[in-house]
Amino acid sequence: MTTTIIANRENSAADLLVAPSPDCGTFVQWASMSSNGWSPKLQYLNYEGIPQWGADGVHITTPNIATWSPGYALAVTDDGSVISMFRTADARHWVVKVNPDGSIPWGTDGMVLFNGEGGGRSELLAGKDGGFWALGTDMDNSFLQYVNADGTLRPMATLSDPTKKCTNGKLVPSGDNVFVVD
Repeated sequence: MTTTIIANRENSAADLLVAPSPDCGTFVQWASMSSNGWSPKLQYLNYEGIPQWGADGVHITTPNIATWSPGYALAVTDDGSVISMFRTADARHWVVKVNPDGSIPWGTDGMVLFNGEGGGRSELLAGKDGGFWALGTDMDNSFLQYVNADGTLRPMATLSDPTKKCTNGKLVPSGDNVFVVD
């Protein structure tokens, strides 16, 4: 048994997420204190456990994330890319795609989902075409949106019931469809 260091000299690393890659490797995400406040970092470990994206991985530079929120999600698409979704301190859901080679096709800032709404929990589910489903919730609504592999957004759906509150929506796969569970 050996220890693999995935980040060197990290300040206040927290909120670890892990997802398997299609080639038997592993994607790891953690929150790290940086000059712009808390922000995510990602690392890809190959099947031998060797870090592939430099000493400290890939740094996502989106504005300060909400460390107290359940707004973190990680998913691997069928093309081997990893999708990182997180809620920022200004109550918006951001998403960043990192390709297997460590390149970031939508930029290190990524993009905002749900027209800036849905400041609670984040949930992801990979599609079968390199895209993914994203779900964001706030106290009154759930927001569902599909993002194509190239980063284009499909129309958003807002699900709400004025008699119920929801902060923990969940995406559950079923065949070629996706179901939202509130």
